[in-house]
Amino acid sequence: DLLWDTIHEALSGKRALEQSSPWSDLVGKPVVASNITLSQHPTSGPYSCPFDDEGMPTRQTTFIDQGVLQLFYTDRQSVNNSAAAAPATAFAPTSKAIHHQVYTTRSSHPANRT
Repeated sequence: DLLWDTIHEALSGKRALEQSSPWSDLVGKPVVASNITLSQHPTSGPYSCPFDDEGMPTRQTTFIDQGVLQLFYTDRQSVNNSAAAAPATAFAPTSKAIHHQVYTTRSSHPANRT
């Protein structure tokens, strides 16, 4: 939980807008090892959900691709203020959906996905 909480805060669009995320200005730049991809798959698995906590349709989203920050997650209020935000990824911080629908790929081999 400690690692996820740290990454969760760093990927917050709200925190990025406030410049309180350590990754606020790093979209398109490496933030973790190049063998790590962090993506969200809210429409598959036991905690699947067709809608986020704001009632918006969910979709697969890649936040970090091969170590490079792609975008932040946010809510509808923050998404209008940021070019680097993912719409339809608003889950409450305690929501099991966001904790269980984020996958980390350690390499390109499917057997290495968790």
